[in-house]
Amino acid sequence: MAEIHPPEIPALLLDRYQPEELLQQREHTHTWRGTDLQTQAPVTIKILDLQAAVDWQAYQLFEREASALQALDHPRIPPLLAFQAEPERQQVVLVQGFIAGNSLRARMQQGWRLNETQIRQLATQVLEILQVLHQADPPLIHRDIKPENLILDTQNQAYLIDFGAVRATDTSTYTVAGSFGYMAPEQLQGQAVPVSDLYSLGMTLIELISGIPLAQLPRQGLYVNFHEYLTVSEGLKRWLDHLVAPYPVQRFPSASEAIKALAAPEYVPALKHRETLSASHGKQQLTPFIWLQSSPEQVQIEWIGQQLSLPSALFYLATALGIFALCFLPLTLVIIDDLYFSIFPAWSQLQTLGAFTLITAVIIPLTTWLFRHNIGRSAATHLLSLTNEGLTHAFTPSRGLRKKKVLTRQFPLKNIQRIRLLPFHVDIHLTGWRPRYRFTLLVPFAKSIRTQIAHSLQQRGIQTDV
Repeated sequence: MAEIHPPEIPALLLDRYQPEELLQQREHTHTWRGTDLQTQAPVTIKILDLQAAVDWQAYQLFEREASALQALDHPRIPPLLAFQAEPERQQVVLVQGFIAGNSLRARMQQGWRLNETQIRQLATQVLEILQVLHQADPPLIHRDIKPENLILDTQNQAYLIDFGAVRATDTSTYTVAGSFGYMAPEQLQGQAVPVSDLYSLGMTLIELISGIPLAQLPRQGLYVNFHEYLTVSEGLKRWLDHLVAPYPVQRFPSASEAIKALAAPEYVPALKHRETLSASHGKQQLTPFIWLQSSPEQVQIEWIGQQLSLPSALFYLATALGIFALCFLPLTLVIIDDLYFSIFPAWSQLQTLGAFTLITAVIIPLTTWLFRHNIGRSAATHLLSLTNEGLTHAFTPSRGLRKKKVLTRQFPLKNIQRIRLLPFHVDIHLTGWRPRYRFTLLVPFAKSIRTQIAHSLQQRGIQTDV
């Protein structure tokens, strides 16, 4: 490769922007700090040399960068001020607002270190920027998150720069873009997705916290073994695990979900080295993760249940006593005759029997409905397994006489009509004497996750409503 010589300071650009200091130089682009002579504001000027560009792809990426910046509106993304070609100079000029500060790379080289609170603040700021990118129309993927492209100003506010590799999710062409070490595995195949940016952010944070070059971190297959090099809480390490998981389905489904999880990293479960689906966030704590393990033979879905509340337990106990009394009605009437009539002598036996029957007729169906509605709330975990033979629901009660004992419910495959996946419930519709089987989740899981679960079930011939 030919040696790249520093260019001379260009003359006035677009009749108002004066380059002053070279910030970065690449094969066919160079970036300058300059001044807008009309406003006297500092600017960043990026120049594409059309003579040095080997093909039109360089210009297309440059144009894509300008289009992305024009569509974005975020206080920590430098705004686009100008984008214009200068045919006489055979160059294209892109001008942005200038951010006075240092990149994470520059600070790392100065021995800069952060405590865990500051790390979480920094990560949240970057994720908030990624939210804007990923929620744009169409969604945008930066594809080059790394220490060089994150600037901190004097107030330690993070800014994202260099959108030269940005790509919209609706782009039909696939190109490899990014920086090795920070790129997610799928980017090496040109198949970047929004959560690819989460991977790059995770690798950036790992390097920032450990101070060790990423190439020196040990790996086990596609997994990066970094825990022993970080002096942070186990919760934050697990959170980073879900950021840098090698497969997109193992990561947080969005920047928003990653922010919610970072607010309470102690609830983030350990990453299992298998296909993983993440749930949405609850009101008080991180939603339990939903694990989906699939193969040609079976699919397993596991998540955390909700403990049985004391009022519900007392209600079920009272109902059980009522059912017992109904089954042994003669004995019950004798007890009522001895005790109840002595207190309320005006009531006839017929009136008492009618009231007792009415209460029983109401309370038994109500309790049955509530039990079906709440089944699984007493379970610490759930495991739903579907094989070619049938469906098995296994759960572990967290209270009661059968605490910590795995209980199972089995249904032959031929009896399953459909499985309905709702935000809080899983409904299994059956043939035969038991028309429906339902169990309840602690908090809702995202529709995108339900869709993926439904797809796996439908591949096995189970009609699934999401």
